[in-house]
Amino acid sequence: MKSPSPDERRLADLLVEPRETLNVELKSWLDITNNNEHKALLAKAIIALANHGGGFVLIGFEKTDTGSGPASGRPASLSAFNTDAVNSIVSKFCDPKIHCDISIQVGPDGLGYPIIVVPGGHRVPIRSTRDGPNGGVIKQNSYYIRRIGPASEVPQDGQEWDALIRRVVANAREDLLDQFRAIMAGGSEMRLEPAQAEQLDAWFDASLARWQELASTLPPLDMSRLEGGHFAVGYSLNGDLKRPSLPDLKEALRQATIRHTGWPEFMVPTRQGIAPYPKDGNIECWLGGDKEQGPRDGAHSDFWRVSPEGKVKPFKRVDEAVVRYLNIAEIRRLVSACPEDFRKLIAAALYTGCRYAELTRLKYEDYNDDSGTLSVRLSKGKNRHVVLTEEGKSAFREWTKVLQPGGRIFLRSDGRVWGTSHQQRPLDEASQRAVITPPVNFHILRHTHASYLAMAGVPMAVIARQLGHADTRMTEKHYAHLAPSYVAQTIRENFPVLGIANEPQVIQISARRG
Repeated sequence: MKSPSPDERRLADLLVEPRETLNVELKSWLDITNNNEHKALLAKAIIALANHGGGFVLIGFEKTDTGSGPASGRPASLSAFNTDAVNSIVSKFCDPKIHCDISIQVGPDGLGYPIIVVPGGHRVPIRSTRDGPNGGVIKQNSYYIRRIGPASEVPQDGQEWDALIRRVVANAREDLLDQFRAIMAGGSEMRLEPAQAEQLDAWFDASLARWQELASTLPPLDMSRLEGGHFAVGYSLNGDLKRPSLPDLKEALRQATIRHTGWPEFMVPTRQGIAPYPKDGNIECWLGGDKEQGPRDGAHSDFWRVSPEGKVKPFKRVDEAVVRYLNIAEIRRLVSACPEDFRKLIAAALYTGCRYAELTRLKYEDYNDDSGTLSVRLSKGKNRHVVLTEEGKSAFREWTKVLQPGGRIFLRSDGRVWGTSHQQRPLDEASQRAVITPPVNFHILRHTHASYLAMAGVPMAVIARQLGHADTRMTEKHYAHLAPSYVAQTIRENFPVLGIANEPQVIQISARRG
């Protein structure tokens, strides 16, 4: 059976606990072929979501006393819910016209439900071009947005109009930035002399061999081996350059680090175990061999190598910007497949987003039942407080009820402390029993916690605080793409005016893909 793509898995996740949010609208079973009122209802929802920055329409659900659930009136066939039918409605009601996709996804009940994907990023607001039947549901020449409630309505005050206008103006600005990027990418190119190119290729091959030597020390299934693919780029700085000493080169790299959001191109960590070090006349850094944190996923296993002669080789995983997280069904299968002592640890990681080492150090007094928080001890005597949901509070209350002060919350079944690398083998075995491929590592549990917060619209600053990130840069790199319109809105509100005086000179050297 073909595994679902990340996009398909994300759509299926919307059906696990369907609820209305600012970027998700629920509709009961609509007759979008013959019922004009139903067509108008769908058009209004699409316009509002498009003006909000994009989102989803879930069909086949209705509100209940406890939230929402499957609606009555399911048609015998879902064939009417297709791209042509949806975009025919868009064509009649929307100006400018947009293109929506539709997908039939299987819910937890084993039944199919149509999900319409509404794009955002439009340069002008989307308006309705006609009234609904009898002048109801939708009005001609009206602009609809998603409002807190949530509800699809026309803007009610100047602030809501201002937000809509700012969004579309920022979208138009993005097109201008794309033009700048194209100009910069097409800057004048300088060619290497044949001898220089040959020298760079030899150094590149040596750097690749060095990484392969490091990766070969890892277990066969370790994701830091990058078995799923990688990319590597080598380049050279040419000119009248003074050859620095290795300590000076390392310090120059540290000072040259520019941080905007996420990881810089050359992160120069200081923690022992991942800090750069001299090797064979070069400075190199490898995150994949981190002994303190334990096994990493491929997106956090970068290797880079720099020569005093001006040669640089960053080495990353192809899909480093893609964060893998578990869907609800996978979570339940994984937890069920774990032995009891390890099951508690896995559940705690999903409830909190904490790292393995942070959880294994937790003691009785670190859980505060009154505030529903955990106090996670950091270095230099500092703590961070992790907030628990009601489900998480209930679990920690159960786990700590028989403990005494000073007692560890999580111990192995034999009463011993969980060690530095004790987690991966039971995770591999549980992944196999739960039919999850590739096997889960502990960091994916942390990603899962944060990903569901992001998809629920939780602000990046709140997620960063929950995870213990110093600021939102790392959080935005990994989770902002899951938050509806967050990336677009943040960039467009904060990107400065560009004053580009001279085109850069780009030297294309060597690029290889594994």
